[in-house]
Amino acid sequence: MLCISILLPANAQVQSGEVEADDYVEIPDTAAGRNMEWVLRVINGDTPLGEPSDRFSDRFLEDFKPGELTKELTSIRVDGLEGQPARPVSIDQNDSEESLTITIRGKGTNRFLSVFLAMDADLRKISGLVVNIAMGFDGESDWAAFDGELGNAKGTASFAAYEIVSVKGPDGAMRSRLSPVHAFREDKVLPIASAFKIWVLGALAESVRDGVISLDERVTLYDNIRSLPSGRMRDDPPGARHRVATLAASMIAESDNTATDLLITRMSRERVEAFMRSVTDDPALNTPLLTTREMFSLKVPTRPWVRDEYLESDEAHRRSMLAPGGRLFRESPDAWMLRYWKRPVLVTQAEWFASCGDLCRAMMRVHELSKVRGLESVRAALGVNRGVMSEDPRWSFVGFKGGSEPGVLSFCYIMTRDDGRTFVMAAIQASEQDALDQDPFNELARRGAALLARFE
Repeated sequence: MLCISILLPANAQVQSGEVEADDYVEIPDTAAGRNMEWVLRVINGDTPLGEPSDRFSDRFLEDFKPGELTKELTSIRVDGLEGQPARPVSIDQNDSEESLTITIRGKGTNRFLSVFLAMDADLRKISGLVVNIAMGFDGESDWAAFDGELGNAKGTASFAAYEIVSVKGPDGAMRSRLSPVHAFREDKVLPIASAFKIWVLGALAESVRDGVISLDERVTLYDNIRSLPSGRMRDDPPGARHRVATLAASMIAESDNTATDLLITRMSRERVEAFMRSVTDDPALNTPLLTTREMFSLKVPTRPWVRDEYLESDEAHRRSMLAPGGRLFRESPDAWMLRYWKRPVLVTQAEWFASCGDLCRAMMRVHELSKVRGLESVRAALGVNRGVMSEDPRWSFVGFKGGSEPGVLSFCYIMTRDDGRTFVMAAIQASEQDALDQDPFNELARRGAALLARFE
């Protein structure tokens, strides 16, 4: 669920030949598109709002007092578009019936806004609406507006974008490095939730390269490895066996926690830690590195005093608690309590931690490893889930891993543009007090990708 979020822009300066006054586009004939057209008519004053519950979901309307929604929609035209009618000038995302992102312009003005709309599961009512300054029309001020949104986000937010370039090393060999494009608090270390699985994929690629493990090897599921959602493998019976390549694909595409823990257990915690140390500036925050089951045992503990003992211990004692037979090893998370986990829990104490720069380095390293002969399935696993760039033709390849839990959101993308240039970008948002909205965070990814698509 989203609420309307409006940051009134300064005048966007349109580059010559970019958008003329009559360069309007047709909104697609989808459930989201038809509702988007209705929203624009309301914004323009051509259609009365009527009874909000006829068009908006109950959950959406929880955040609005009577009459407030009309005021918000009216303010978009009056304040955001200099009182001029809204006209759609680009369709930025229309890959499904469920959601749509467009850019609108105040007729005859240099005001541009991005409008994201999402439908509920039944495609009957609007469940989300985000209106913000549009990206993609004036270069430097686009990034400035982007930073402004990050700075105003709940909790703490950070972002980094780089191009992967090749440079010649001292030995004459060509190596990849990150060339900065844009950054906002890129060195700020924050909790990253499931984005840590990039480290697991990197450790797996190194293990396959070194002959430690085979992608065709089958790994057996035991109850003491079974984790909690997300993922479907937790529902498999004890003794179920899966190929390593299948586990990797499920870990990235579905963020399957049980698949992740099977890979960590098979390779060893220490091997994943070694990869993590090679791509992060502060690895001590992640040692010992926790499996997802162990993390759940701290977040939704069956016996809170075991959690307290772990959190109050040094690294050596923590490792003893995680070792076979140790006190945390014997613990099981309280699956029943998972349904009540709606607020941030221990996001600065029990987590996986990295900066956006760390995540980009990890993604670049996995990308490089995936080029090694025999590791093609690593690249395939990385590209199964394209995140919010599912149908964007500007990117010939997209690899993605995100993370989310109450109080933590993260994403990391690697994207090869249609001209062959490759970019990585990452963002993290974290709050110790507030649950966070996923869809506005995803919208930042779309905007960042739009800016990178134009980067010269």
